[in-house]
Amino acid sequence: MSEPNAPVGIMSEEECWERLRSTPIGRVAMSIGNEVEVFPVNYEVKEDAIFLRTAEGTKLFGIAIGRPVAMEIDDWDDVQGWSVIAKCTARMLDHEEEKREADGVSLQAWVPTRKNVIVKLTPTKVSGRVFTFGDEPEDPWQ
Repeated sequence: MSEPNAPVGIMSEEECWERLRSTPIGRVAMSIGNEVEVFPVNYEVKEDAIFLRTAEGTKLFGIAIGRPVAMEIDDWDDVQGWSVIAKCTARMLDHEEEKREADGVSLQAWVPTRKNVIVKLTPTKVSGRVFTFGDEPEDPWQ
């Protein structure tokens, strides 16, 4: 990580993966047509991939057309906050052999709906920042 107590610090890739493993809720963003869509998701990390379940709809359509997606998670307290972004490729696991990749992943739906499609996000780049809260510094020119 960057210099202690700096207003903005950069996380190492290892720290980013630790944070990705630390929380089950995030957001997936993708471009569909001329719109940017953002979807809240619950997810689980297994090895170097992110798995989620979904059903038919806009999110699945966006994944099916093969565009890159971004996964974002964050958290904060009274002193600091942090954010991790994973830029990913995404694909539906639709063959039994592929579905075995997700063995041991136990995703529960937030709402009582059927979400039978397993999606694997493979990060191509993971980055993160830590933000130390505080007062804005005085402007030396005033």
